[in-house]
Amino acid sequence: MTTISPAVNHTFYPTDSASTLRNSETSEAQTVVRRKRGVASTRKLWPQNKTITISFMDVSDKDKGIFKKAIESFAPHVNLKFKFVDGNDGEIRIATEKNQGDWSEGGVAALHSAPDEATLNVDTLGFDEKAIKRKILHEFGHALGLEHEHQHPDRPFSFNPAEVYRSYGGTSRAYVGPNILTSLNRASVTTSDYDQTSVMHYPFSASSTSNNEAIPANDELSQGDKDFLASLYLPAREA
Repeated sequence: MTTISPAVNHTFYPTDSASTLRNSETSEAQTVVRRKRGVASTRKLWPQNKTITISFMDVSDKDKGIFKKAIESFAPHVNLKFKFVDGNDGEIRIATEKNQGDWSEGGVAALHSAPDEATLNVDTLGFDEKAIKRKILHEFGHALGLEHEHQHPDRPFSFNPAEVYRSYGGTSRAYVGPNILTSLNRASVTTSDYDQTSVMHYPFSASSTSNNEAIPANDELSQGDKDFLASLYLPAREA
Protein backbone atom coordinates (compact mmCIF):
# COMPACT_ATOMS: atom_id res chain seq x y z
CA MET A 1 0.00 0.00 0.00
CA THR A 2 1.34 3.42 -0.92
CA THR A 3 1.32 6.01 1.82
CA ILE A 4 2.24 9.69 1.68
CA SER A 5 4.65 10.80 4.39
CA PRO A 6 3.77 14.04 6.19
CA ALA A 7 6.12 16.97 5.80
CA VAL A 8 8.51 17.55 8.70
CA ASN A 9 10.24 20.84 9.46
CA HIS A 10 14.01 20.74 9.53
CA THR A 11 17.01 22.99 9.02
CA PHE A 12 18.38 22.88 5.48
CA TYR A 13 21.74 24.39 6.47
CA PRO A 14 23.82 23.90 9.61
CA THR A 15 23.23 26.49 12.33
CA ASP A 16 26.85 27.59 12.06
CA SER A 17 26.52 28.22 8.32
CA ALA A 18 26.32 31.70 6.85
CA SER A 19 22.84 30.80 5.59
CA THR A 20 20.45 29.06 7.98
CA LEU A 21 17.15 28.00 6.47
CA ARG A 22 14.28 25.87 7.57
CA ASN A 23 13.04 23.07 5.42
CA SER A 24 10.27 20.47 5.39
CA GLU A 25 10.15 17.52 3.09
CA THR A 26 8.75 14.06 2.62
CA SER A 27 10.61 10.82 1.94
CA GLU A 28 9.34 7.71 0.21
CA ALA A 29 10.82 5.59 -2.57
CA GLN A 30 10.28 2.75 -5.02
CA THR A 31 12.50 0.32 -6.89
CA VAL A 32 14.33 0.88 -10.21
CA VAL A 33 18.03 1.41 -10.89
CA ARG A 34 19.32 3.80 -13.55
CA ARG A 35 22.75 4.86 -14.69
CA LYS A 36 22.51 8.62 -14.14
CA ARG A 37 23.36 10.42 -10.91
CA GLY A 38 20.69 10.90 -8.29
CA VAL A 39 18.03 9.36 -6.08
CA ALA A 40 14.30 9.44 -6.86
CA SER A 41 10.97 7.84 -6.03
CA THR A 42 9.19 6.33 -9.02
CA ARG A 43 5.90 6.43 -7.10
CA LYS A 44 6.17 10.19 -6.99
CA LEU A 45 7.02 10.81 -10.65
CA TRP A 46 4.59 12.81 -12.76
CA PRO A 47 3.16 11.17 -15.90
CA GLN A 48 5.47 11.42 -18.88
CA ASN A 49 4.87 14.41 -21.21
CA LYS A 50 2.56 16.06 -18.70
CA THR A 51 1.92 19.79 -18.44
CA ILE A 52 2.11 20.65 -14.73
CA THR A 53 0.18 23.74 -13.72
CA ILE A 54 1.81 25.99 -11.10
CA SER A 55 0.20 28.84 -9.17
CA PHE A 56 1.32 31.29 -6.48
CA MET A 57 -0.41 31.99 -3.18
CA ASP A 58 0.21 35.58 -2.02
CA VAL A 59 3.74 35.67 -3.46
CA SER A 60 5.36 39.02 -4.34
CA ASP A 61 6.05 39.83 -7.98
CA LYS A 62 9.79 39.89 -7.25
CA ASP A 63 9.72 36.41 -5.73
CA LYS A 64 7.52 35.12 -8.55
CA GLY A 65 10.24 36.13 -10.98
CA ILE A 66 12.89 34.23 -9.01
CA PHE A 67 10.67 31.16 -8.80
CA LYS A 68 9.84 31.16 -12.50
CA LYS A 69 13.46 31.51 -13.56
CA ALA A 70 14.62 28.72 -11.24
CA ILE A 71 11.80 26.36 -12.20
CA GLU A 72 12.29 26.95 -15.91
CA SER A 73 15.91 25.80 -15.55
CA PHE A 74 14.50 22.27 -15.15
CA ALA A 75 12.55 22.41 -18.41
CA PRO A 76 15.34 21.50 -20.91
CA HIS A 77 16.07 18.28 -19.01
CA VAL A 78 12.60 16.76 -18.70
CA ASN A 79 9.67 15.95 -20.98
CA LEU A 80 7.38 17.97 -18.74
CA LYS A 81 5.96 21.42 -19.36
CA PHE A 82 5.43 23.98 -16.61
CA LYS A 83 2.43 26.27 -17.03
CA PHE A 84 2.02 29.16 -14.58
CA VAL A 85 -1.64 29.91 -13.93
CA ASP A 86 -3.50 32.62 -12.05
CA GLY A 87 -5.38 32.06 -8.81
CA ASN A 88 -4.79 29.03 -6.61
CA ASP A 89 -5.70 26.37 -9.14
CA GLY A 90 -2.22 25.00 -9.89
CA GLU A 91 -1.37 21.37 -9.26
CA ILE A 92 1.72 22.77 -7.55
CA ARG A 93 0.80 25.74 -5.35
CA ILE A 94 3.69 27.87 -4.15
CA ALA A 95 3.77 29.97 -0.99
CA THR A 96 6.45 32.02 0.74
CA GLU A 97 5.11 32.02 4.28
CA LYS A 98 7.52 33.27 6.92
CA ASN A 99 8.56 30.80 9.62
CA GLN A 100 6.76 27.94 7.85
CA GLY A 101 9.95 26.33 6.60
CA ASP A 102 11.14 25.32 3.15
CA TRP A 103 9.28 22.23 2.05
CA SER A 104 7.58 20.49 -0.82
CA GLU A 105 5.22 17.62 -1.30
CA GLY A 106 7.01 14.87 -3.20
CA GLY A 107 5.97 14.73 -6.85
CA VAL A 108 2.38 13.64 -7.42
CA ALA A 109 1.71 13.69 -3.67
CA ALA A 110 0.84 17.34 -4.34
CA LEU A 111 -2.37 16.11 -5.96
CA HIS A 112 -3.55 14.79 -2.60
CA SER A 113 -3.32 18.19 -0.89
CA ALA A 114 -6.43 20.26 -0.16
CA PRO A 115 -7.03 22.72 -3.02
CA ASP A 116 -6.68 25.73 -0.74
CA GLU A 117 -3.33 24.61 0.69
CA ALA A 118 0.18 25.23 -0.60
CA THR A 119 2.15 22.21 -1.84
CA LEU A 120 5.54 23.95 -1.76
CA ASN A 121 6.82 26.69 0.53
CA VAL A 122 10.05 28.66 0.53
CA ASP A 123 10.63 31.24 3.24
CA THR A 124 12.11 34.17 1.29
CA LEU A 125 12.08 36.88 3.95
CA GLY A 126 15.59 38.06 4.74
CA PHE A 127 17.31 35.87 2.14
CA ASP A 128 19.16 37.18 -0.91
CA GLU A 129 18.26 36.05 -4.42
CA LYS A 130 21.07 33.49 -4.57
CA ALA A 131 19.90 31.75 -1.40
CA ILE A 132 16.26 31.86 -2.50
CA LYS A 133 17.15 30.30 -5.85
CA ARG A 134 19.15 27.55 -4.12
CA LYS A 135 16.18 26.73 -1.91
CA ILE A 136 13.76 26.73 -4.84
CA LEU A 137 15.94 24.33 -6.85
CA HIS A 138 16.08 21.91 -3.94
CA GLU A 139 12.36 22.04 -3.19
CA PHE A 140 11.29 21.86 -6.83
CA GLY A 141 13.54 18.83 -7.19
CA HIS A 142 11.37 17.21 -4.51
CA ALA A 143 8.28 18.43 -6.37
CA LEU A 144 9.49 16.35 -9.33
CA GLY A 145 10.07 13.26 -7.18
CA LEU A 146 13.77 13.57 -6.31
CA GLU A 147 15.05 12.42 -2.92
CA HIS A 148 17.93 13.65 -0.73
CA GLU A 149 21.31 12.96 -2.32
CA HIS A 150 23.09 12.77 1.05
CA GLN A 151 20.92 9.70 1.77
CA HIS A 152 22.23 7.92 -1.34
CA PRO A 153 23.04 4.29 -0.47
CA ASP A 154 26.43 4.69 -2.18
CA ARG A 155 27.55 7.87 -0.43
CA PRO A 156 31.31 7.39 0.17
CA PHE A 157 31.30 8.47 3.80
CA SER A 158 29.43 8.00 7.05
CA PHE A 159 28.25 10.74 9.36
CA ASN A 160 29.53 11.78 12.75
CA PRO A 161 26.08 11.81 14.40
CA ALA A 162 27.04 14.01 17.35
CA GLU A 163 28.43 16.68 15.03
CA VAL A 164 25.45 16.53 12.68
CA TYR A 165 23.06 16.93 15.60
CA ARG A 166 25.15 19.87 16.80
CA SER A 167 25.34 21.50 13.38
CA TYR A 168 21.64 21.08 12.73
CA GLY A 169 20.76 22.23 16.23
CA GLY A 170 17.60 24.01 15.10
CA THR A 171 16.17 20.77 13.76
CA SER A 172 14.13 18.13 15.54
CA ARG A 173 16.32 15.18 16.53
CA ALA A 174 13.47 12.94 15.43
CA TYR A 175 13.97 14.29 11.90
CA VAL A 176 17.78 14.20 11.72
CA GLY A 177 18.12 10.45 12.25
CA PRO A 178 15.88 9.05 9.50
CA ASN A 179 16.17 11.99 7.07
CA ILE A 180 19.83 13.00 7.26
CA LEU A 181 21.93 10.30 8.93
CA THR A 182 20.24 7.21 7.50
CA SER A 183 21.01 6.14 3.95
CA LEU A 184 18.07 4.99 1.83
CA ASN A 185 17.53 1.28 1.34
CA ARG A 186 18.91 0.29 -2.05
CA ALA A 187 15.93 -1.98 -2.65
CA SER A 188 13.50 0.89 -2.19
CA VAL A 189 14.99 3.67 -4.32
CA THR A 190 15.57 4.63 -7.90
CA THR A 191 19.24 5.49 -7.89
CA SER A 192 22.43 5.97 -9.88
CA ASP A 193 25.91 7.31 -9.16
CA TYR A 194 26.24 9.40 -6.00
CA ASP A 195 26.55 13.13 -6.81
CA GLN A 196 28.02 15.41 -4.15
CA THR A 197 27.30 18.46 -6.34
CA SER A 198 23.56 17.77 -6.60
CA VAL A 199 21.13 20.47 -5.48
CA MET A 200 19.48 17.68 -3.51
CA HIS A 201 22.54 17.32 -1.26
CA TYR A 202 22.69 19.13 2.07
CA PRO A 203 25.90 20.95 3.00
CA PHE A 204 28.00 19.53 5.83
CA SER A 205 31.04 20.64 7.79
CA ALA A 206 34.21 18.56 7.56
CA SER A 207 33.76 17.43 11.15
CA SER A 208 30.35 15.99 10.24
CA THR A 209 31.78 13.41 7.81
CA SER A 210 33.97 10.35 8.34
CA ASN A 211 36.39 11.43 5.59
CA ASN A 212 36.74 14.88 7.19
CA GLU A 213 35.78 16.65 3.95
CA ALA A 214 33.35 19.56 3.96
CA ILE A 215 30.47 19.50 1.47
CA PRO A 216 29.37 22.97 0.35
CA ALA A 217 25.90 24.13 -0.59
CA ASN A 218 25.14 23.72 -4.28
CA ASP A 219 23.69 26.70 -6.15
CA GLU A 220 22.94 25.23 -9.61
CA LEU A 221 21.61 22.03 -11.08
CA SER A 222 24.62 19.77 -11.47
CA GLN A 223 25.31 17.83 -14.65
CA GLY A 224 24.36 14.77 -12.65
CA ASP A 225 21.02 16.36 -11.73
CA LYS A 226 20.33 17.13 -15.36
CA ASP A 227 21.27 13.65 -16.58
CA PHE A 228 19.27 11.92 -13.87
CA LEU A 229 16.17 14.03 -14.50
CA ALA A 230 16.48 13.23 -18.21
CA SER A 231 16.58 9.50 -17.38
CA LEU A 232 13.40 9.83 -15.31
CA TYR A 233 11.51 12.12 -17.69
CA LEU A 234 12.94 11.19 -21.06
CA PRO A 235 13.05 14.38 -23.15
CA ALA A 236 12.50 14.20 -26.91
CA ARG A 237 15.75 13.71 -28.82
CA GLU A 238 16.69 16.33 -31.37
CA ALA A 239 16.55 15.05 -34.94
